[in-house]
Amino acid sequence: MCVLRHAHMAARMRLYLTGIPYSATRDEVLEFCAERGVPVTSIDMIYFPDSGKFAGYAFLQVDPSADIDLDSAISRLHNQRLGGREVVCRTARPRQKVGT
Repeated sequence: MCVLRHAHMAARMRLYLTGIPYSATRDEVLEFCAERGVPVTSIDMIYFPDSGKFAGYAFLQVDPSADIDLDSAISRLHNQRLGGREVVCRTARPRQKVGT
């Protein structure tokens, strides 16, 4: 039961970050979060499949053991500037299965 609870908690600590400059690197996004006190354990940067270029958004996993709740993490990142662009941060929705 603890494993399920931990997995559920981790899913709730997933953020969607958009408006990221197309030139941004993984390290720059992680530094952006760390500077604002949001500990990120993993990041999935999304790329266009046809060109391989960064699409300008990412999904972040906030450390569930850190002393920060989801609302605080969002408020620390939302409407902040990264590489000259204002980013938008929201709670990530659960992944949906495509096709059956």
